[in-house]
Amino acid sequence: MNPFVEAWGLLGGGLGFLISIPQLIRVVKTKSQVGVSLTTWIFITMSCFGWSAYGFRMNSFSQITTNTVAAGLAVLLTFILLRSRVSVLVAVGILLAIAVPTVLVVSFAPLLLMNIWLFAALWSRIPQTWTSFQSMRRGSVTVVSSSTYLLSAGSGMAWIVYGILAGLDTVAYFSAVMVLFSLLVVIFEAVARRRQD
Repeated sequence: MNPFVEAWGLLGGGLGFLISIPQLIRVVKTKSQVGVSLTTWIFITMSCFGWSAYGFRMNSFSQITTNTVAAGLAVLLTFILLRSRVSVLVAVGILLAIAVPTVLVVSFAPLLLMNIWLFAALWSRIPQTWTSFQSMRRGSVTVVSSSTYLLSAGSGMAWIVYGILAGLDTVAYFSAVMVLFSLLVVIFEAVARRRQD
């Protein structure tokens, strides 16, 4: 693939694999998960595995490298969120139940089924958007990291450019929706914090 196009993918992926870090630090530092949507992080984990497999399928170095690292970080955060609700064994089982079918479907299924699977991951930010909206309405402060969602929006914008330049409509469409919902989370969290003050 064209190095200029791959550079956009590496930028999007580089920002993308950083998204878990601010939220992970915040959850560990505060020892709180208030307002952090487990469902969102389960879908983000699924998405990272899916886009990594998509990179192998489409022979995209940027997709493979960045999403593989992102998957590792998302697994760590999702495990911590799961661990507060279920045993270690169940948490590992849930993570495997997310990773294995995702990699198999995206790697080997017909393109239509692959796109449907990736489309399901598209909605990963919606549970957090709803949770943040509810926090805003109540004026309650959460430990949701706005930095995570700003990085997510920046990553999505770079992936939109990558998708357009590479002729990968799935990437461009997915990323546009990700940007929209990520920015809504940032807005809702900012309003909730302002109301708390």
